[in-house]
Amino acid sequence: MVYSIQQQMSKSPDFEVDIDEETVNRIRERVLLAEKEQLHLKLPQGIISKITQIIVEEVD
Repeated sequence: MVYSIQQQMSKSPDFEVDIDEETVNRIRERVLLAEKEQLHLKLPQGIISKITQIIVEEVD
């Protein structure tokens, strides 16, 4: 199964990226781990940039 993701960036037009289920699962696991680490440190601020970084790394 291939997922289609639409992403909007502040200075870029919308675009679609097709990614496979394995990549989606990797992203999900990395995001959950990052959220857990941030909440453990009681630092929820900044999690959005971390999640964005994870997605960009996995999709590139």
